[in-house]
Amino acid sequence: MLGCRPLPKWSSYRTPIDGLWLCGAGTHPGGSVTGGPGHNAAEAVLDHMK
Repeated sequence: MLGCRPLPKWSSYRTPIDGLWLCGAGTHPGGSVTGGPGHNAAEAVLDHMK
């Protein structure tokens, strides 16, 4: 389940709700990697905006 946090369909930080992105400790790579989830989510948002 590690790479599919919190759910397999939401593992890309995007949710079915328009404009709602996940970036907390419950997302990949988890809370023990300081700033990792937020950085990855920001990259996903920027890629989506292109």
